Amino acid sequence: MGDRVVADLRRLTITKIDLLVASHPHSDHIGGLQNVLDTFPVGQVLDSGMPHPSPLYEHFLQSVDQKHMPYSVAVQGQTIDLDPALRILILSPPEKRFGEDLNTNSIVLRISYGTFDILFTGDAGGEAEDAMVRSGYPLDAEILKVGHHGSMYSTSKTFLDRVHPDIAIISVGSDNPYGHPHRQTLETLIAEGADIYRTDRDETVRVQSNGIIYSVKT
Repeated sequence: MGDRVVADLRRLTITKIDLLVASHPHSDHIGGLQNVLDTFPVGQVLDSGMPHPSPLYEHFLQSVDQKHMPYSVAVQGQTIDLDPALRILILSPPEKRFGEDLNTNSIVLRISYGTFDILFTGDAGGEAEDAMVRSGYPLDAEILKVGHHGSMYSTSKTFLDRVHPDIAIISVGSDNPYGHPHRQTLETLIAEGADIYRTDRDETVRVQSNGIIYSVKT
């Protein structure tokens, strides 16, 4: 999907990437990043720092190194300063990782602009969600990018009660072999009162905000 991502960014008149985030090394999350790296100048790269011996991930790291891009590993509690009006808080993973599971150690970001907040969760599941709830960091957000493609092992009621999203966006492939999104997850989101958008049905989902109000387009 790298070519499609590049085309979408160009359509939005994007000419450079201030912050490129590799949530974790699985191919469905970093597979298109090589195209982005080859097309746009990148200000800095944020990575989960989890070792993974795949040629795709190794090539990604080599490209970052060869292009001399500033590289950092995400740790809970860190903030990233790109613009005075923008607040980016790393909610996960913690400094002491959750074992060796790549999904659980996904980068989770809460990005705030004015009174508008959006939560990006990668493939973080229940263990990471529980830790974030206990952490005391703010989790509330108008927009939730649902964890792990709507898997039954993410998006617990306890976590949702803290986030309380108006909009839930599920990034998921059509007719995927995993049965994502799981019916239980959809029912939990509906019970929370969230409006659900799915990329398998709605295709690209664009959220735009001026820091006070926001709009969602498909």
